[in-house]
Amino acid sequence: MSERLTQEQWSVLRNMPIFDALEHAFALGIAQNAGRMKELHDAECDYETIMLMGRLLATIAITLKGPELPLHRHSYSDLPQLVEELKIASDVADELLRREQSRLATLTEKARAYMDVIEMQKKRETGQYHISGEVFFGMLSNAEAALRACLEEKP
Repeated sequence: MSERLTQEQWSVLRNMPIFDALEHAFALGIAQNAGRMKELHDAECDYETIMLMGRLLATIAITLKGPELPLHRHSYSDLPQLVEELKIASDVADELLRREQSRLATLTEKARAYMDVIEMQKKRETGQYHISGEVFFGMLSNAEAALRACLEEKP
């Protein structure tokens, strides 16, 4: 669109009081420049998006690689590979943690069984629980062996 007013628009403005003419001219200018203003607005939004993404990439690079040296910037080209390596390391750590938690649960179960046998012995000694010595010591031996095996098991 042309930024100049047409002859017809000028003649309309000349016949108006000054304030009305200014207001009308302003409206005409806005209408004529609406397309240009939209382009400027879109460009501004694009610029803001580009700057936001740049700050985001810089923050990710600094988080993954550590602080930048003075007057230097981290490269962004290796970030996908670095994130992939970190994901693999995280998955391995999660699996090791899961295995250790499972081992700990088994160890806890065996320790509780051992403690139950010890408690049974205390009740047996006080006459609260009647079980033969042979059966009791078999249970104690089995619980102790299970606990030792669990403790000696390599993670």
